This record gives sequence, C-alpha cells and structure tokens, in this order.
Amino acid sequence: MIMILGIAGFYHLFVHGPANEFSLQTMLPSASSGIGFLAVIVYNLVGLELVACMGKELRNPVRDMPRAILLASLAIAFLYVFGSMGILMAIPTENLNLVSGIVDALGPLLGKAVHSLFWSVSFLCFRLLVTR
Repeated sequence: MIMILGIAGFYHLFVHGPANEFSLQTMLPSASSGIGFLAVIVYNLVGLELVACMGKELRNPVRDMPRAILLASLAIAFLYVFGSMGILMAIPTENLNLVSGIVDALGPLLGKAVHSLFWSVSFLCFRLLVTR
C-alpha cells in the first residue's frame, strides 16, 4: 500500500507537478506543531525491547542482530519517506488530515481504482487471517 501511494504520488508529480512547495523553510517543524508529534515518536519505540527476546533463536546473534536491525531500519525509513513524499507530491497539505492522510490521498491519486484496491486488500487480509 505504501509503495502504491509513493508510486502514484511521484507519477502525479511528473504529470501535474508538485502539490506543495518543498523548501527548507516549509520542511522544518515549528515548536508549537512539533510537540504534538512527541506521542507519535514515543509510540514508534514501543516493542523495541522485544528484539532481545529473539537472540536465542538465531544461530549467530552477535553477527545477525545488528545486521537485521540496520536492514529493517533502512527499509522502514525508505518506505516511510517514500510513502509520505508520494502523498505530499499529490495532495496539498491543507487537504490532509493527520488521522486520515492515507485515506484522503488514495481517492485523488487512484480515482475509481480505490474501490478495487480496497476489496483486493480486504480479500488478501481475510485470506491471510484464515490460512496458516
């Protein structure tokens, strides 16, 4: 889903141009708006300590654990930035809501394909739920 948002957003960028201004001044947070994201940052760290419980299941945890953490961190950072940039390339910030940003972005980016995507993803999630 994140890849679809990113690809659709960058497609919109190349066809219609960016929906928002991208400069250093617009990307830096202000003190008043940055406080609201503190809860999100703390929530992102929940479960980080569970990685230590997997040490016994690895053949070489001293070598594999740092590699896995680095690889996972890079993949998560890439997907987060790619999806966010895709949304920001296509949807003006005035039209985005912090809670429903992805849902708000899907409609204008994918048009009528949103319904097909919704049912496909719902079916796949159900299929994963009822199978091994």
